[in-house]
Amino acid sequence: MLDIEALGKRPGSAIVELAAVTFDPETGATGEEFLVRLKPELPFVCDYETIRWHRDHGTTIEHADAIEPAKAIAALCAWLDQVIPDRESRVPWSWGITYDFPLLMPLLDLRPPGSPEPWRYYQVRDARTVWKVAFGDQRRATRPHEALADTKAAIADLFTALSSLRADRI
Repeated sequence: MLDIEALGKRPGSAIVELAAVTFDPETGATGEEFLVRLKPELPFVCDYETIRWHRDHGTTIEHADAIEPAKAIAALCAWLDQVIPDRESRVPWSWGITYDFPLLMPLLDLRPPGSPEPWRYYQVRDARTVWKVAFGDQRRATRPHEALADTKAAIADLFTALSSLRADRI
């Protein structure tokens, strides 16, 4: 499961946190964790409304340990290679398909030329859709808007939704 915190809502927006957690969708058990904080650098842009939203919700957008975006995506790719060496078995999830992955795509362009994609485009999964299929418009718990905590909450919500759907089949 991946989650980002960004300073905008479109590809090209500055990402300030990137987290990932391995998990088993059958059991909900979590495994290895990844978190990196990024410097909001050019050419990535910031949206005033999003910055104001973060301020109003008390989320941190500047971190003393932030690194350059190119180093952050290299770290994610290295982590994935370590914890899930077989690219064909990677199944990256996010909460929604129109935010995390599209905003992450410009970061992938910062990888060295010839670097393999960290996952295949057809492997990407959307946890929000699974939730909607299981529970309709029922709201899930509010998240803290910190990438690692949001990732863990998304895993728990996905497992709840998958369990509900499995129970419906019995």
